[in-house]
Amino acid sequence: MKKGFTLTEIMIALAVIAILTVILMPMIFKMRPNQEVLMTKRAYNQTLTIVSEMINNEKCYPFVYDQVGFEDGTHYTDCPVNGNINQKFRRLFRTYISNDGIDNNFVTKDGMRWRFNGNLIRGRNGESFTTLTVDTTGDDAQRDHDTFSMRIYGSGKVEITGANADWAKEAVGVDRSIVGE
Repeated sequence: MKKGFTLTEIMIALAVIAILTVILMPMIFKMRPNQEVLMTKRAYNQTLTIVSEMINNEKCYPFVYDQVGFEDGTHYTDCPVNGNINQKFRRLFRTYISNDGIDNNFVTKDGMRWRFNGNLIRGRNGESFTTLTVDTTGDDAQRDHDTFSMRIYGSGKVEITGANADWAKEAVGVDRSIVGE
């Protein structure tokens, strides 16, 4: 006589599988990377890398005692980009990243929209800065945390600011005790 599974045994096995699925699905979805977090990290790290490379670019920003970092608007023959301090900084920033657009507003190939807000401004502490706003999704739809701003100082320091600053700092893993905020 052939032995097989009874209908009851099959139903119990399916019920156990269903219960395990219900229990495990939330954990699986939590393990999936959050797109907003990934794109925010990417934009922040790209900015840090570009600013570091720019400030160390001896052809455009050589170490001069009376000028600090990006506040150097001097025309250097070996620098591929020149102009006043604002144009020089923005144009040079764009040369480090593949994009379509103009000096103040451009879109990168990954779909992020980047916008420089105004010129270098002299802050209360005497150091100049410009603000760069990044829309990580690149579309006009408002999502919870798809836009954040970074303040780029003349010395090369980058600070996350604006409405989503707390969320963006947490997303990129900036420990405030380490950066002194």
